[in-house]
Amino acid sequence: RDVTGVQTCALPISIDKVLVVEVAGALVLGFGIQRMHAWVDALVDRYVFRSMHDAEKHLDRVADAMMYSESLAAIDKLLVEESARALHLRSAAAFRREEGVFRRAAAVGWSEAETHVVAADDPLALDLQAQKSGIARSPFFADRADMPQGAAAPAFAVPIRIREQMIGFALFGAHVNASDIDPNEQRLLDVFVKRATVAYDHVSSIERATENARMRIELDFLRGLVQPHA
Repeated sequence: RDVTGVQTCALPISIDKVLVVEVAGALVLGFGIQRMHAWVDALVDRYVFRSMHDAEKHLDRVADAMMYSESLAAIDKLLVEESARALHLRSAAAFRREEGVFRRAAAVGWSEAETHVVAADDPLALDLQAQKSGIARSPFFADRADMPQGAAAPAFAVPIRIREQMIGFALFGAHVNASDIDPNEQRLLDVFVKRATVAYDHVSSIERATENARMRIELDFLRGLVQPHA
């Protein structure tokens, strides 16, 4: 007690209470932040990774279906339309080599005014011929006046190669919200195009066999016309 008879231990007790409240507040805040992190992680897992998983699953299924295609045009269509659908891309196009040039075989997000032909010696074609896998933001397809602009402008390109020969290539634009194709999506597209290449090879082999059979029939017919006069 002091000279007034009042106890002086009240102040330390008040400080202890303040410390307890502060520690409790810090613990509550810590648990709150931890739960918030867990909530954010759950959202990422649910929407981002699930979206990637769904896209991968869809493209894998389409690649399986491609193997039953009976024409190169059917593969072209599946390649561009389903890749754009799965990854929500603003544009996609497939070019295949015909008569010494690369012709636009199918496209989404390309207008009729934009190029239908890429020359075999175009820097873009030459660069892709030197690549084994897809390339992003190449200077050879950036800011080209003959191709789509803005988010639809080609942002990722993948060569279509059969036994080291490039028979075509695919061009992909950014997402519909103008965001870039991220590295994981680039990997998906690269794998998807490579699986499409197997389907292209399969149909091309059938077409070559059919053409060879037709030529043999015509040759046998011509021989039959000539032999009676021999």
